[in-house]
Amino acid sequence: MIKPKKEFRVIWDKTNIGENYPGITLPLTYSFIKDAYSHVYSNFMSLVAVDKKTLEAHQEIFDNLIGYVKGEVFYNINNWYKLLKLLPGYLYNRRFFENMLNPVTKKSGEGKEKLKFRDFWNNRKILFKLIKSILLINSLHKRFDQEFYTIYQKYKREKLSELDNFQLVSLFKRLEREFFPLWGITIVNDFKVMVYLGLLTEFSQKHTVNSQEILKTTSDIEKIPQSIAPLKSLKDIVQLIKSEPEYVSLFAQDNQAILERLPFQAFEHLNKAIETYINNYGERTRNELKLEETNFKNNPAELIALLKHYLKLGKTRQAIKISKDDKSLLASMNLSFLHKFIFNHLKNHTVSSVRKREYYRLKRAKVFNIAREIFMEIGRRLKQAGDIKATDDIFYLYKDEIFDYVRFHRLRTNFHQLISQRKKTLSRYAKSSLSQRIKTQDLPNSEKIHEYLPPTTPSQKFLVGQPTSRGQLKEAEVVVMNTLDLEVDVKNKVLVTQATDPGWTIIFPLLKGVITEQGGMLSHASVVARELRLPCIVAVPNATKVLKTGDKIEMDAIKGQIRKLN
Repeated sequence: MIKPKKEFRVIWDKTNIGENYPGITLPLTYSFIKDAYSHVYSNFMSLVAVDKKTLEAHQEIFDNLIGYVKGEVFYNINNWYKLLKLLPGYLYNRRFFENMLNPVTKKSGEGKEKLKFRDFWNNRKILFKLIKSILLINSLHKRFDQEFYTIYQKYKREKLSELDNFQLVSLFKRLEREFFPLWGITIVNDFKVMVYLGLLTEFSQKHTVNSQEILKTTSDIEKIPQSIAPLKSLKDIVQLIKSEPEYVSLFAQDNQAILERLPFQAFEHLNKAIETYINNYGERTRNELKLEETNFKNNPAELIALLKHYLKLGKTRQAIKISKDDKSLLASMNLSFLHKFIFNHLKNHTVSSVRKREYYRLKRAKVFNIAREIFMEIGRRLKQAGDIKATDDIFYLYKDEIFDYVRFHRLRTNFHQLISQRKKTLSRYAKSSLSQRIKTQDLPNSEKIHEYLPPTTPSQKFLVGQPTSRGQLKEAEVVVMNTLDLEVDVKNKVLVTQATDPGWTIIFPLLKGVITEQGGMLSHASVVARELRLPCIVAVPNATKVLKTGDKIEMDAIKGQIRKLN
């Protein structure tokens, strides 16, 4: 009897990672982040005392935390659950993980969740190190700052054009060796966010505290968090330009003329402010974690264009400042003194860790920019040698293809033909986006991709999602954008998009609300919306298809409901 062919099925989830890598991501970026995930998370496990033998036995998990399906980046979701099983308290960690990530479908069928003392005892060394790392996160944060600054300054001094091909690859390999172990500290902070947010959410549910209120900013944290610090700095530059007639006249010229005249003594103050912004936040632009995207450091003309647009936007509706902690929240809660103490402890530590998370994201963008500059230098050399037509074509090659070729580890390849083929393939994939949760079968050449959620019909009048920043709008006009476009009028409108990254921060003060198809409590849209007190609902399936620019809606960001009025 012939046995039926066994099918290899994998479940992929785009939740969260789709915010950092929306739509099509090019091969070079994917090959870089695939190894980054593997190294960073194995280093985190080593940091919290998971032994070397266990790590080696589970290397396959670390090497396959993400996947590349039709040009899009997904979590290989079951491997994340397997990773959690390497730590004590899996059943609790799984619940907290799902609360933080908010996957489309939660894992089930693993038994009733009960505290198992044996599980903790057998992993007591890891548990002790994990708790110690969380409690000493501020010390680890200082260590991260010091080591990051030292390593980053060393890389800034490198003159890439003076290095030969072997030295360029060696520099990149050193980047991986030096930065990836350091990044284990950021995962400790992520783990703390996961646990504290999970405990805080369960506490709020038990004591009927609104789930959006729990992450309101507190007065004992820094005044301007990293999530909106670039926006505050940008607004300061705009105010500086408006304060001087000479600066206003300068910005009436074309972008190139502005860049050429900025070094003049008459614009010294403005030039210094712009240089400071680029130095601090030059990598923080849309799709900042895609190597193929340009940023303000690579192309300062984009910053000049952005400043011009912002000068036209006029006065923003929201003030860029952080409110004091809402004491009326605690006053309205019927809690004992002990419960109020517990609530404040969980809340303050969650908010503090979330803000550290945004800080690490900014540093991560700087590391990605170093990698980009190294690959761009190699790209220029490949173009000069005639191996590729344009420098940017290097982003269509995989990391190992590039490194093996320039170090004479493979035969000369017809990159022109290969790149042309990949451009056509990715262009075809870009015409239809995959859903947030899919299941694949067999090999990548198979078309057997199953979506978990049925499509929402365009005639649907009611949408439901996860409210992440409290607020209600009785009637508001929506503006739908799939990519950030500063030419679009967004003032006093509700932004509807698939997901936002830090590059979208610039328009948030102009909005009345935010609706995204992807995300959770800790997504970029949620974090910034809470800082600016904007109502926000995330994880709304097919919101960009159901809603059209100009539609009027009623938005309840307490219940997570959206109703079309027209």
